[in-house]
Amino acid sequence: FLGRHDEPQVNGKRMEADEDAVDVQVGHKDASPGSIQALTLRLRSRVVAHDGPVWEDESVEILLDPTHKHKTFFRVAVNCRGVVYDSSDGEPAWDSRAKVPVSCKSEVWTAEVRIPFDNLGISLDVNDVWGLNLVRHDKGRDETVTWSLGGTENPTRFGNLSI
Repeated sequence: FLGRHDEPQVNGKRMEADEDAVDVQVGHKDASPGSIQALTLRLRSRVVAHDGPVWEDESVEILLDPTHKHKTFFRVAVNCRGVVYDSSDGEPAWDSRAKVPVSCKSEVWTAEVRIPFDNLGISLDVNDVWGLNLVRHDKGRDETVTWSLGGTENPTRFGNLSI
């Protein structure tokens, strides 16, 4: 990754791709460890409907500009319940068909997001560079952290992901 911004409360990020999809795994370690029941109670997760405002909950967002033209982008956001909001240029009618298993263990919650390439209108080409931003909404700390500086909806400020 180029243009990385430190996120001490996020314990891990991993991206992989195969011929069919891009996989993003994001983990969050809670600052106040305890039982899984205590973690679940601390995590704010009220949104239960697809394309609801999951960013109002404990959530992560993946913003992709696979053509790297800095004009359009896809958003896949998931809350700690596994509820997905997805959009193309802000239009929630687009369906990413993402598979998003979520788990809560001890003081860590993780999301594994698999986004099919065919629904992005692209194929994977080695040596491509995509625009990327990752966003973490931590309601316990009342903060939002972005991987790439410049906000969440500005593809000209996304970081670079080398394929």
